Amino acid sequence: MELAEEFAPEVDRAPHTGLPLLQRPLIGTGMVYRGEISQGLGMARSALSMAQKTGNTTASCQATMAVGHNHLVIGRYKEGVEFLESALKLTEDGENLSVRISAFLMLAEAYHKLSTTTGVSK
Repeated sequence: MELAEEFAPEVDRAPHTGLPLLQRPLIGTGMVYRGEISQGLGMARSALSMAQKTGNTTASCQATMAVGHNHLVIGRYKEGVEFLESALKLTEDGENLSVRISAFLMLAEAYHKLSTTTGVSK
C-alpha cells in the first residue's frame, strides 16, 4: 500500500483545487470510503500540510482527525491512533471541541480493534 501511495499519480487528479480548506479532508474521507484510497489519503494529507503551513489550527485539527479516521477505515489502526492522538493534542486549548469528541470516539474504536486483532489492550 505504501508503495502504491508513493507512486500514485492519480492523487494529482483529485478534485482538490478550488475547494475550501475545511472541505478537503471531508472529501478525502469520502474518496477513501469509495475505494479511492490513495487519492483520499492524498487529499487529506495535502489539506493537513496546507493547514499547518498557514497556521490554521481549526483546519489542522480537522485534517489530522480525517487522516486518522481514514487510516482506521483501511485497517491501519496504529497509524490512525497516532494521528488521532495528534488531533487531541491540537484541541487541548479548549477550541475545536467537535474534533476532540470525535477523536475520542474514534480512538475508542481503534483501541478496541487493536486489542481484538493483536490481543494487546491499551
